[in-house]
Amino acid sequence: MGTIYRRSPKGKYYGEFTDRNQKRVRRSTGTTNKQDAARILARWESDENDRRHGLTKDVDLSLESLLTEYLDYRGGSDKHQQHIESRLRLLFNSSGWAKATQINQYELETTVGKLKVQKTGKPAAARTRSHYLAAAKTFTKWLTRVRKAIHVDPLID
Repeated sequence: MGTIYRRSPKGKYYGEFTDRNQKRVRRSTGTTNKQDAARILARWESDENDRRHGLTKDVDLSLESLLTEYLDYRGGSDKHQQHIESRLRLLFNSSGWAKATQINQYELETTVGKLKVQKTGKPAAARTRSHYLAAAKTFTKWLTRVRKAIHVDPLID
């Protein structure tokens, strides 16, 4: 259970609660009304409880916007960024994923297994397929650990 408090007698209320990683989180509620602050804190705790149990709240986020955010976060050379972006876009489009919650291991492996070399039409080499898998797994790890858009990594082996 969280607590609400003020830092100064006429200031805004702050809420403090424990997140799903057992860390104390302290945020301003943005209000000077104690009842409103208590409601805001209750909502934060409810959201954390949902996250703790694997329920997600960010179902409206498109993979397109998350991919852009991921590439900005990731950094690296322009050439490497383009490789990662093209690999992930191909996987998203081939699998038909539009939202982060649609990503799953089975469709990823099926899509990667069907990859073909554009020039020859032959199946992609094992090394190429592993690059695609690595790009997808790194992306979902970022979604889970850093961005916290999903609460359970769907590509964990």
